[in-house]
Amino acid sequence: MHKGEGHFIQKLNPFRRIGKLADRRGYTALVAFLAAVDAFVLFVPNEVLLIPAVLARRKFWIGISLWVSLGSAIGATLFGYLVGKYGEVFIHSVFPSILNSDEWRKSVQVIQDHGTWGLAVISISPLPQHAAVAIAGLAHLSLKKIFISVLVGRAIKYLVVSWCALHAPRFLKRLPFATKNVGQKG
Repeated sequence: MHKGEGHFIQKLNPFRRIGKLADRRGYTALVAFLAAVDAFVLFVPNEVLLIPAVLARRKFWIGISLWVSLGSAIGATLFGYLVGKYGEVFIHSVFPSILNSDEWRKSVQVIQDHGTWGLAVISISPLPQHAAVAIAGLAHLSLKKIFISVLVGRAIKYLVVSWCALHAPRFLKRLPFATKNVGQKG
């Protein structure tokens, strides 16, 4: 960890254990794997897992962000493949309420209006991408297009998140209401 950023993160309860694991050798691979699993579960906090990895290995923040993006794209592509193969039955078995959700309706509209670019935009956004990938799978969008759309969207998102995580302690120290302990040891 560099110049106390890890100390700041470890003071936050949700990050305490993650911060201790983040500088271990296999942590980035674990986060990339969990980003792939995120395609099949409603919530894996990818950003919460990404930030400690970036802070623990500052010099590798771009590579870490891209590995996690790759994991997310692989998981989304597999999810899209399974949806394309098994249809709504598969979607209902994994996400029973998604077919009737606002997320589904919004994703249908975005994918209809913008195609693969819409999937990339949803991947960048804070919205879950499950519905959009499911729609792409039901529409039998090519797996290559699903992969590239999610990879591009997630890479942009995770690079921005990582950059912000690296620079937040310095920014927070400049705020008039910030305590003197932000980003510092002790």
